[in-house]
Amino acid sequence: MSKPKKLVFFDIDGTLLDHNKEIPRSAKEAIRELRSEGHEAAIATGRAPFLFKEIREELGIDTYVSLSGQYVVYRNEVVYANPISRQLLEQLTGDA
Repeated sequence: MSKPKKLVFFDIDGTLLDHNKEIPRSAKEAIRELRSEGHEAAIATGRAPFLFKEIREELGIDTYVSLSGQYVVYRNEVVYANPISRQLLEQLTGDA
């Protein structure tokens, strides 16, 4: 019987990036090993997607939960988005 495939989420700071804001070899190896076992790597962060685009590209990660869960992408497809409404933004900025 084969093992079930898993989706493994990684945080950015202190996990995918070290204290020098670089991706350590150990993180790259962990992701490579996960994939070799048939699993998928993903990122979970409070950051906006444009703030970690280079990390995703370097690691080949196309699945992530960003903006503290408000924007979710699975295999480069947006599966959930919860943007702030235009009306609320106008109220907050006094443009209403």
